[in-house]
Amino acid sequence: MMKKILFLGAIAAMLLGTTACSNDMEPELTDGTVQFKVELPGAIESRAMISDGTTATKLDVACYDAEGNKLAVEPKVKTDFVNREATVTYQLVKGQKYQFAFFAHAAEAPYQFNAGTKLSECTFSVTDGYTGADCLSNAENRDAFYATLTDYEVTANVTKVTLYRPFAQLNFGTDDLEAAAAAGITPGTTKVTVKQVATSFNLSTGATTGTVNATFDFAARPNETLNVENKDYAWMAMNYFLVPNNEANVDVEMTVNTNKQPVTVPVTSVPVKKNHRTNILGSLFTQEGNFKVIIDQNFDTPDNNVEYPEVTNVVTMNGVKYESIVAAYNAALEAGLTDIVMSLAKGTYEIPNTFAFEKPNTKINLTVQAANGVKAEDITINGRFVISSASGKRVGNGSSMTIKGVSFSTTNTQGKIDNPADQYYPIVNDKGQPDGKYYCIYACGAINLSVEDCIFNNSDQRNSTAIFTWGSAGGTTSIKNCVFNGGEQGKSINLYQGEAITIDGCTFNKSRDYAAQISGYGASDVQRTLVFKNNTIIHPDNKLCYGFVLDNRQPSFYNLDITVDNNEMTGGTTITWNGIECNSYLYAHAADEAVWNTVTVSNNRSEWGIYYPNAQ
Repeated sequence: MMKKILFLGAIAAMLLGTTACSNDMEPELTDGTVQFKVELPGAIESRAMISDGTTATKLDVACYDAEGNKLAVEPKVKTDFVNREATVTYQLVKGQKYQFAFFAHAAEAPYQFNAGTKLSECTFSVTDGYTGADCLSNAENRDAFYATLTDYEVTANVTKVTLYRPFAQLNFGTDDLEAAAAAGITPGTTKVTVKQVATSFNLSTGATTGTVNATFDFAARPNETLNVENKDYAWMAMNYFLVPNNEANVDVEMTVNTNKQPVTVPVTSVPVKKNHRTNILGSLFTQEGNFKVIIDQNFDTPDNNVEYPEVTNVVTMNGVKYESIVAAYNAALEAGLTDIVMSLAKGTYEIPNTFAFEKPNTKINLTVQAANGVKAEDITINGRFVISSASGKRVGNGSSMTIKGVSFSTTNTQGKIDNPADQYYPIVNDKGQPDGKYYCIYACGAINLSVEDCIFNNSDQRNSTAIFTWGSAGGTTSIKNCVFNGGEQGKSINLYQGEAITIDGCTFNKSRDYAAQISGYGASDVQRTLVFKNNTIIHPDNKLCYGFVLDNRQPSFYNLDITVDNNEMTGGTTITWNGIECNSYLYAHAADEAVWNTVTVSNNRSEWGIYYPNAQ
């Protein structure tokens, strides 16, 4: 519906043979009395309450002469809006021409109408500057409407005037509330910020003045469905604001409070326009960075559809975007952060060979995870994650590194450790020479390492290992629901530390020698647990292979409880080595004085046996 000002003059009335414009007959006016029926636009859908115009109950009106000079004359009658319609009556001079300005708003809206001394000076301003405790998101009472009427000559008929919105309306809609609920997320109040909005609007010229950053603070989200292009979305946020020059691209951000942690949705260069609504649509909880932006003209007719480009190769930390993991971590160091959470969009991220996560002698908690809705296979880390509390230079003991939902590759030299004298890597071969190895994750010292829902595309090089730890007691390692594509030469997990080690729900494809090897280093008075359960192990054919290897040729595994449960192993071949049939779930090299408190092996499926002697 094209919204316009309708002038029903005497000639039109004669042609139509009637002055009626509705089911009710309009009154015929006496000489010099003029009447306006001022109408507000309706809602997009008959069931919608948002944008239905009903909150604008108050009307400001000003009268000007033919040259636009403000007249002191006041209306004889001026009613409030009822069902989006108000009546204004003036006593004017017949045969003269006049101009008018109309402004409709809610009684409590933060707007100030200023008629000025001329029509060209007639404005309204936003008195709260889009900030403060009363500037709340999703406030329908911030809606308002305006119109000007020029070159008007007194007529004996009722004139209808339809008002327009001076604002852009910005909406956020999501289609994944069910998926969010399945993940245990319950959305609550929403907040929206918009950079560079205008604070004053000229009713005559349409010009805007003043620019501020708007903050529409947390408030209950709209209790309605947002329908766009015949699809329903959960309406997350709705706000009105003045647009500089009436059309612009602005940076916006919505924050949703949930029963877990807040979800932030930043979107840059969003097109907004006066008397249009812009809809940011997508799976906002499960597809971070992937939106569709649609502009509706006059709130009802499609004008311009823009597919918002998918965000790739972007690291988000505390709502700020960075071009790389290294850049984000360096920013965290500069800010003095010790709890660091990075979310990765789809893309490929390079880690330089010389980089490690460091904050000297300081305990840090680092999390690197896929952004909401991004799959592990859509994120590739080329290089290695290194964290160490050894030698006192890197991070403090008890630091943690959590990695969720990404993929690693060791098919390039970025993952190579060449120089064991490089402080980070106390690794030499059995001849004391530098041992060039390729790692995806390397943790040294008393580090609490957690790796979940990751994919490791390990290379076919013999010295490549997906996860490697080395260090002292005091750290823990948890590896859950990961997939290891090892290649026939690459290894999956090699751990040389940990008071508590859990490997649960992982799949090992073509792991050479073993799925996981644990080697013991630590004092006898420390209680330790090793859990290897719910894993699937697929070995290359005709290769020597194990499931879980306990390599204890040094006398250091004491007070150890071992659980190997509900695993399945296929492939490989039985090879006799030193008189021992080697394929097994649990294969152990034991030192003469090693003491294992308990060994629980149950519910495993394989044609191979179990071998764990007390000494060898």
